[in-house]
Amino acid sequence: ERSRTPDGRSGWAARRPLLWRLPLVAFLIGGIVCLKYLDGRLGSDYRRSAADLAVQADALIESAVASRASSLHALDLLLAATPSPEEQRARFSVFAGSFAKENLDVLRVFRLDERGVVTAAAPAPTSDDDITRENHLLIAETRSALERALATGAPATTGLMALRNDTLGFVIYDPIIVRGRTTGYVGASIAYAPLLR
Repeated sequence: ERSRTPDGRSGWAARRPLLWRLPLVAFLIGGIVCLKYLDGRLGSDYRRSAADLAVQADALIESAVASRASSLHALDLLLAATPSPEEQRARFSVFAGSFAKENLDVLRVFRLDERGVVTAAAPAPTSDDDITRENHLLIAETRSALERALATGAPATTGLMALRNDTLGFVIYDPIIVRGRTTGYVGASIAYAPLLR
């Protein structure tokens, strides 16, 4: 005889209400497993997509920096080929002004003498904490970039640094070489946020 429960029902009758719940539990477990699998696939797709976007962004930033360095080198060659100081100042003013105006990420274009002192800047600095008010050989980040530009005779950049107030960015320097001698540098301070935008 089947065992009885305290309420008088047989053991089989007591378990029968539980049996219809088993498919529901199996269905829920299967659903959770499927959701976990889909979440993993979507997460993998998102990571792959993010990696592709990062590679594209890196290429765009590298291209933009190369473009700025190329324009700066053109200014360098223009100044090196001009013998008259008055004409150099005029050419610098026109070229640097239009270069800064056309590129929103370029805060300032400047010319330095061989001692690291800024002799001209476009547009002119308006605040005392602007990097163009400093001797660039006395700032650790800019000094190392100037030394690399001098050693290689090619453009060199600083790492990320404060350009003015809370504006972060970097500086590109290109040495002005006249008859094998470095007579100064042209530089451009590039703000990071507009460059990324």
